[in-house]
Amino acid sequence: PLPVGRYQSENDAVAVRKLLAGHGLQTVIVGDEVLSDEKPPIRLAGVYFLDTQIAFITFNSQEEYVIPFTDIILLVEGVVSVSKVDQVEKRKLGGKAQSLGEVSTIYDEPILDIYSRNDTGGFRIQTSGFDFSCLGDEKGLLAGENLKKLTANLAMVSANAKLVSDYRSLRPVLGNVWEIEMRRDPKGLQHTGFGKREFGSVTSTSNLGQFTKFSRLQRHQL
Repeated sequence: PLPVGRYQSENDAVAVRKLLAGHGLQTVIVGDEVLSDEKPPIRLAGVYFLDTQIAFITFNSQEEYVIPFTDIILLVEGVVSVSKVDQVEKRKLGGKAQSLGEVSTIYDEPILDIYSRNDTGGFRIQTSGFDFSCLGDEKGLLAGENLKKLTANLAMVSANAKLVSDYRSLRPVLGNVWEIEMRRDPKGLQHTGFGKREFGSVTSTSNLGQFTKFSRLQRHQL
C-alpha cells in the first residue's frame, strides 16, 4: 500500500477516491489519527527466543512482552536518515547576516518495526542501544548486519509474517505526500572572541515520522 495524496478534509478525499475509481483504481481513505507518528512503536532494548514464543524487552521500562511466533504478522524494514547543519553567522546592525561557516553531519540508522495480530501500535528495533545477544554465535561487529540477521531469524520463525523491505526505494515517492521533518533551532548569541558576537543555529531533518506513517499504513492494510 502506498499513499497517493493527502487532503484537508474527508469530503475532498471522498471526491478524489470517486475520481480514481472512475479510472479503475481502488483506494482506501485512512485518517491521520491511524497513521499518527506522535506515538511511535514501543522501542525495544532486546529480544530473546523461546520454544514457540518471542519475548520483547522494552527500552525504557524493561517491561517484557511475550508473543507467540504465530501472532507476529508484519515486519517492516527501514532506515532513519538524520542530517544536521550547525551554522554560525555574523549580523551587522541594519544589514544582512553573513555566514561565517557551517558543519554538516549525516547518519543513517537501520530500523525494524514488528507488529502482532492483536496490536496495531507495534514494536521498534533501532540499532543504537539494542542488545543483539539473542543472535548468539551469529552476532557480528556491525549493528546493521546484526539487524539483518535478526530480521531473517524473525521471518523464519514467524511463518505468518509479511516482510516489507522496500521503504528505502520508495522514499522519493513517499516524499510527495509525507514530507520529511525539518526544523531550525537558534543557539542564540555566542561569544567567540574578544569583542566578537556571533549567532548560531542548527537546522536538522529527519524522516522518522515519514517511516512511522509508512509502517503504520502497512499494518492498517492487513
